[in-house]
Amino acid sequence: SGATRNLSRTSRPLSGRAARHKSGFLINQKRELTSLPVLRYSSGHRKGRLKILSVVVTEGRRADRTRSGANTPFEGSIFYRTMEARMQSEQVYWVFTVTVDQMDKFTPLIPKLVAATEKEPGALQFEFNTGDDQKTVDIFERYSDSKAALFHQTESFAPLSKEFFAVAKLTRWVIYGTPSDEFKKANADFHPIYMTRFDGFVR
Repeated sequence: SGATRNLSRTSRPLSGRAARHKSGFLINQKRELTSLPVLRYSSGHRKGRLKILSVVVTEGRRADRTRSGANTPFEGSIFYRTMEARMQSEQVYWVFTVTVDQMDKFTPLIPKLVAATEKEPGALQFEFNTGDDQKTVDIFERYSDSKAALFHQTESFAPLSKEFFAVAKLTRWVIYGTPSDEFKKANADFHPIYMTRFDGFVR
């Protein structure tokens, strides 16, 4: 009869992939290596079609490439640390000490130098510090590499150098990092002191 045919049709065994799973209905696909949505599917055993039951947005597991609290992808990985160390090893930084007898003529130059240097992509730090005598000024500068340091000297400092040295006398220039031979040659007349790091770390 018709009832018998319908009963046998609904109770027939599943075929294909669905039959190979104990559940017979759900196929769970876990994608934990990326931050893409994880989808749960129905096997659609009657017609062999997959139907999306739900969408669950999850963050992929990045413990193997990201340390706790890191904000940058790959931060904390060996690749990231190596790249970061390489960038730091190329940096050039120094303390440029001058004596200023006329501070009232010197201070108007500072905002001009700061504004020009701030626009440089390779300038990482540029600070003026004065001593208790109000005559000794330390200028702390840090650049991403020797090319960035030379760019600063030719593009930002050179136009104001005549006014600068008219009121400030260089007393000591100590340079750290890994300045290139080109940089050393360009600044030989100032007789800077070059310091070489032999131990320690930078965070």
